[in-house]
Amino acid sequence: MTPSFDIGPMDFPAYFTLLTVGFMAAIWLAWREAPGVGVDQNALLDTALVALVMGILGARGLHVLVDGYLQDYIHLCLDPLALEGRALPHGWKCPTDFVCQIWERGALCHPETGLCHPARDCLRPLKFWYGGLTYYGGFLSAFAACLWFVRRRRMPVWRVADLTGFAIALGLVFGRLGCFFAGCCFGKTWSGSLAVAFPRGGPAWRQHVDQSQMLQHFTRDLAPGSTWWNEIAALAHLPKSAAASWPVHATQLYEMLVNVFVFAACYWLFKKRRSYDGKVFWWFVLLYSVGRFITEAWRNDERGLWFGEALSTSQLIGIPLVLLALFMMWRGRRAAGAESSR
Repeated sequence: MTPSFDIGPMDFPAYFTLLTVGFMAAIWLAWREAPGVGVDQNALLDTALVALVMGILGARGLHVLVDGYLQDYIHLCLDPLALEGRALPHGWKCPTDFVCQIWERGALCHPETGLCHPARDCLRPLKFWYGGLTYYGGFLSAFAACLWFVRRRRMPVWRVADLTGFAIALGLVFGRLGCFFAGCCFGKTWSGSLAVAFPRGGPAWRQHVDQSQMLQHFTRDLAPGSTWWNEIAALAHLPKSAAASWPVHATQLYEMLVNVFVFAACYWLFKKRRSYDGKVFWWFVLLYSVGRFITEAWRNDERGLWFGEALSTSQLIGIPLVLLALFMMWRGRRAAGAESSR
C-alpha cells in the first residue's frame, strides 16, 4: 500500500488518481453505450459534469457532518491547540512553532504540552483533496442535481439513469482500490491469512497505536496470566515505533469485489435484460446497498455510528434505498406489463 504514485518528478495521490481514472472509465463506457438507448452523447457529458461537481460537494458535506470529525473542523477554525497534538521524535517537546514546522509535525507549538498542532484553517471543510468523502453523500446529491438537469434538458430520465447504473459501479471499483492504497476505510482487527497491515502513519496505524495505549493501561487492572490478560496484552503490543498497524480485514478490497460483481450484473442486465427504463439503475441501487450494508460490518474506521453504534451512516441510508429500489422495480415491471398488454 502506498498513499501516492511517484511518476518521474511528479507525485500523484493514489486515492484521487484512481478515483479520477474510475470516473473517466465510467463516463467513457456510458458515453459509448448512450446512442443505443437514444441518449445524446454530448448532453450525457454535460450531465456527467453536473454529477462530478455536485457529487464532490455532497460527499464532502456528509463527511463533515456525520463522520465524527465536525468538532475537529470547528477546533481547526477556532482553536487549533484544542486538537490532538503530535509529539516530536523521541518524545521531545517543541520549544517553538519553528521546530514543529522543521520536523513537519504541524505549524503551532502548544506552550504547555510541547506538542505540535496544525495551523488555523477555517476552509478545511471545503478542501476535499485532503481526504474525507462519503459515497452516499455524493450519490444522493448528484442524483438530485442530475434529475433536475436531465429533466430541464428534456432527456429521457430513466434511460440516462440506466447508463449510470453500470457506470457508477465501474467507477467505484477504482475508487475502492484507491481507498486501499490510501489506507482509509480499513477493517476490524483480524488474524486470518488474508488480513493486511497498513504502514506507519496511516489511519489504521494511528488508531491502533492509540488503542494500544489504552489496552496497556487496562491490563494493569487484570490478573496476569488470565485469558483476558493474555489476549489483551497480545493486542496491546504496538509501540509508536511500530512499522505497521495490527492485521485487519481488507474491507476496501471486499467492497471493490462487491462493485466488480455489481458492475458485471448491471452491465449484463443493460445489454441483455433491460425490459423497462430504469431497471438497470434500480438494480444497481439494490445490489450496491445490500453489498455495502454487509461489508460495513467489518469496517472499523471513523465513519459515523447510530443507535448505540448498531448501524453506520451508510447502513442507515442503505435501508430506505433498498426499499425504494424494490418499490421502483415493482412499479417498472407493472408499467411494462401494462404497456405490453395494450
